Amino acid sequence: MPRGACTYGYCALGLLPPAEPKTKNQKNHVAGYHVDNPIKFMCGYTDRQVTFSRIPTKHMDFVCYCGLTFTLNSSIHRHYHYCAVARDAALNAIAHPPPPGAGGAGDGNGVIVAPAPPSTALVVAERSVGSILEEKLIEQHQAFLETFTGQSAKLVESMTQSQLSFLNTFTASYAEQAVAHQRSIAEHNRLALEEQRAAIEMQRAAVEEQRVFYNRHQNNQAEIMAEQAYKGRG
Repeated sequence: MPRGACTYGYCALGLLPPAEPKTKNQKNHVAGYHVDNPIKFMCGYTDRQVTFSRIPTKHMDFVCYCGLTFTLNSSIHRHYHYCAVARDAALNAIAHPPPPGAGGAGDGNGVIVAPAPPSTALVVAERSVGSILEEKLIEQHQAFLETFTGQSAKLVESMTQSQLSFLNTFTASYAEQAVAHQRSIAEHNRLALEEQRAAIEMQRAAVEEQRVFYNRHQNNQAEIMAEQAYKGRG
């Protein structure tokens, strides 16, 4: 990937190839470029590669990892990443690029060669800006960690309280269901005993009826035998 030094006025960026002529049926083109061609560049301060998976809107500003602002300018078929201190030098290089094949910033072959080194004051100023940005990034990172830690603690506390509430509710509900189940079993057993008692009572009544009938039959037989005996004596 082409790369340059921020101390020379801008970070070198990769070039996007021109798109084929657009037609009504070609929907994968935006602003004259292929949507599936990602934008990639290297940040000279953090030495990290940044990739955009889609073509952003024309003349849209973004912030790099190092905190500097860069502009994606699709109108000149180039994508530059430059810092605030060296912005004038970058704009001048963009406005007056060397002819194709001659090398230098923005040549048609995608090869970016840094121009002559700037003055010592500009280099010192850019390095100072880099130090300030690094300090600011550290402060922002620390503030983010503190905020994230606090939010995480609150989230854990909230989740713990929610879990405890759920457990208490579940335990109470389970206890109520268990008591109701035991009551249902007891009621079922009571009804079963009542049915058994009723059956025993019916059996007792039947036995009593049979006993009365048997006694009555025996008495009748005794009376008949006594009457026959009496008639036999007469």
